[in-house]
Amino acid sequence: MNTAYDVIVIGAGPAGLNAALHLLQSPARPSVLLVDKGIPWERPIACAEGVWYGPFNSAIEVKPEWIRFFISKAVLHSPSGTSITYFDKNKGCIINRALMQRDVARQCEVRGASVCLNCRVLDISADRGEY
Repeated sequence: MNTAYDVIVIGAGPAGLNAALHLLQSPARPSVLLVDKGIPWERPIACAEGVWYGPFNSAIEVKPEWIRFFISKAVLHSPSGTSITYFDKNKGCIINRALMQRDVARQCEVRGASVCLNCRVLDISADRGEY
C-alpha cells in the first residue's frame, strides 16, 4: 500500500463511496485511499434505502439489481396523529444498500483506488509543500 495519496476518503458509506468514485472518474485522476472501520455491506446501516430515483441516478449510475422496488407515494405520520400523503409521478425507489455499497467499492478498486476495509485511521498528515 502507498504511504501517500492525493485524497483520503474516510467512510465507505454511500457518500464516501460516491465521492471516491467521482474523484476517480475525473480527468485529474488523483490517487485515492478509501478507508472504513468495517465492511459496510456485511452490516449495512438501515438508513438511506428510500431515494428519489432521478436525483440518485444523476449522482451515480444505478444498476437495476440495486432496486428492491419503486415507490410513488409516502405517508408521513406526526406524533399528533396527523398524516400527510405525498405522491410523486417521478417515483422513488428502495435500494439494496449493501449490494450498492459492495458494487461501488469494487468500481473504485477497478478505477485504481486503494480500498482498506476493517481499518481505522489513526493519523493523517499533509505534505504542505504540494499546494
